[in-house]
Amino acid sequence: MQARTLLRHITGKRQVALDGPYRSLGHRDGRGLHAARIRKLRRAVPVNLDRIELNGFLFDFARLEFSKDGALIDLSKTEQRLLRLLVENRGRTLPRELLLEKVWDGGAFVDENALSVAVRRLRAKLGNAPIKTVYGVGYTWEVEQ
Repeated sequence: MQARTLLRHITGKRQVALDGPYRSLGHRDGRGLHAARIRKLRRAVPVNLDRIELNGFLFDFARLEFSKDGALIDLSKTEQRLLRLLVENRGRTLPRELLLEKVWDGGAFVDENALSVAVRRLRAKLGNAPIKTVYGVGYTWEVEQ
């Protein structure tokens, strides 16, 4: 007896294979469910964040090119990682501990002052970037309302 027939015989339900083990379906055909799952996954795909334009800034993380009103800005690797975290999470306050962990791969051997220095240097290079300090918490890329 085939596995599909055996499962139908045991459970009394139709079994349809959808990318893996057999799944029980309450309706006649699994195509509708499969198409719905694909549509849901397509909606969940994040927007490409490799190229971001904000307030005259152009941040191209794929090509590692950063500019303000057409003028190129030279950023260190640390500043690039910090900038990407702030821009991708703009409008949210990122705690210092999270930034230390993400920017310095764990941050166990990094002094907290290193984050303050990196933010200061990033602000100096970007000019009027809306990087705001949330005292006692961390930093945010402020979003205009």
